[in-house]
Amino acid sequence: LYKISKDFKTFDFGQHGIDKDGNYINLTQDNYRYIELTKITDSNALESAGILLEDDLREIRSNAGSTSRTVNSDGSKNLYYDLDSGRNARITAGDGKYIELKNGELSGDLEILDLDIIENEAGGIYRIKVPEGNYTVSGIEGDISVSAHDETGYARISGSNIDSAVIDLENGIDISGDNYTFEAAVTRTESSEMPLVTVSGTADGSVKVVRAGEDISVQTEAELSDVTVSSTDGRNEKENSYESVKGSFGLDSDKAEIIPDTLPGDANGDGKVNMKDLVLLQRHLNGWDVNIDLTACDLNGDGKVNMKDFVALQRMLNGWKN
Repeated sequence: LYKISKDFKTFDFGQHGIDKDGNYINLTQDNYRYIELTKITDSNALESAGILLEDDLREIRSNAGSTSRTVNSDGSKNLYYDLDSGRNARITAGDGKYIELKNGELSGDLEILDLDIIENEAGGIYRIKVPEGNYTVSGIEGDISVSAHDETGYARISGSNIDSAVIDLENGIDISGDNYTFEAAVTRTESSEMPLVTVSGTADGSVKVVRAGEDISVQTEAELSDVTVSSTDGRNEKENSYESVKGSFGLDSDKAEIIPDTLPGDANGDGKVNMKDLVLLQRHLNGWDVNIDLTACDLNGDGKVNMKDFVALQRMLNGWKN
């Protein structure tokens, strides 16, 4: 016996405990207590089954097995959300129906197609199968830890003080809140070549982690602090940290590095860094009214454009490193 419904009306059996004719074999042990159930199926009547209680029930749950992910006969996909049992979260569908995990208890009126409980060192995960669609995930009491996956992609969001997060497996994660910490991870499950990319940090405002095919970027107008980017393909893991990053940026999935939206030093935005940029920056510093990309000119990342950046650009053009 490996899966039992919450209302004890349905249960499934693994290969262990079934004879060659498909009949259930009662494997009674003296130190186990049992609840006797009767279940009538389409093909036969199951007279009774033993269900382990309390601590032993968790042992059954931990062996719930993997969940198959297939495209259904009507073309719809199986969509799964994993809720960390030790944290609180709510999943809301477009029609307002929801499923809520709070203090280890599930409640709500959202249709659940299947439920597995998977034990781990942190306590466990509720794996919930729901109808295909996009859902808004909101934290309760500021805490959130949710992942979702189907045949095309995987996404995970966790953090504190997050107001809400929308997980779109084809496009990425949209996070909102004020002064919150977050960790967002995305990948494509159908592509073994694409690593799992994770971005974490502190933000104040909207942050979107966007996946377009195998290209990943972060879109935001906020300044992110304590940013960490990591990448793993199951064999190798790479990680880089940044004190702060202002505005949107791309990600190099293989190197776990940030790719700035602007080319550092490209003051005139022509895609090159040369003496034209140095002259333009000098004119700006001298008070001329010029068209200049100030983000590209902030070479030391202090949020200002001054003579320090002019010197840094001059050294860059002279071949200095760092």
